[in-house]
Amino acid sequence: MMAAQLLGAGGVATLALVSAATGTPGVEDVALSLALLAVFASLAFVLKGAPDESGPRS
Repeated sequence: MMAAQLLGAGGVATLALVSAATGTPGVEDVALSLALLAVFASLAFVLKGAPDESGPRS
């Protein structure tokens, strides 16, 4: 999961730099969308790994 987050962060940074360097319209929107998807992927990973509270305690 950390590798996927690293690739996502690198993709966002690359797209942000490309947008700043070339001025191509829409590239910053793609970078922000990719960052938003990365947030949801991280949240899903954390919630999937959370222990279930309804089980018996020992």
